[in-house]
Amino acid sequence: MATDTLDRSPDAPAGGEAAEDSGASGWRRWLPTWPPSIPQAIVLVLALCLLAGVIGWRVAQPDGPGTDSVDAGFLDDMQAHHEQALGMSFAYLDVGDDSLLRQTARELIMFQGTEIGLMRGILSEWNYSVDPSGSDIAHEWLGAPIPQSEMPGMATVEQMEALSASSGLEAADRFSRMMIRHHDGGLHMADYAAANAETEKVRKLAERMASTQRSEIRELNWARVDLGLPIVDYKFSSPEPAVPAG
Repeated sequence: MATDTLDRSPDAPAGGEAAEDSGASGWRRWLPTWPPSIPQAIVLVLALCLLAGVIGWRVAQPDGPGTDSVDAGFLDDMQAHHEQALGMSFAYLDVGDDSLLRQTARELIMFQGTEIGLMRGILSEWNYSVDPSGSDIAHEWLGAPIPQSEMPGMATVEQMEALSASSGLEAADRFSRMMIRHHDGGLHMADYAAANAETEKVRKLAERMASTQRSEIRELNWARVDLGLPIVDYKFSSPEPAVPAG
């Protein structure tokens, strides 16, 4: 469904300046700041992933759905999907200079890093590995097996390299377009899992992811409009919330 207009709500993010990296050196660079610096963001993401995994291990419940279930397949594939989003965000923080998009990149690193930890924690509850199917084949749980690198919304190696080599408006255009497409592809999975997963915890997690990613697509398009760039329409999924089957 194409998006012809873009309505900005009163509380929509503005394109004003956000605080940038302080450039502090030595031990002072690790002191908490907001927005966090790139090193602080890396440490925070790793800590959140570890915490969620430990919590899952402490409450391990080996009677989860099968490794071929929608639940396990979604958690496995979405982790790989999220990991590339982190890579995109770190790449933009290296080369981008738009304050709003830099803030968005930091938030994506923290939020999606946290979700990776949550997904690993759930798999740990069921005593499953991070890759429960034992292969890098994705979407078997959707009935359409493909390599994980070819999941909807995944950027190619060439696209990632082009982002890392860009700057200024080109970097903002590449990052926001790639991330919108990436989120759009993630919605393709999240909507299905929200409607078809066996466990309530996975259905609820998928619902939250879908809602968040639709909101982030809208925010990224707001940023594009502020920069004079065209809106990126949905390609892989519907912009409307999915209605669970039944």
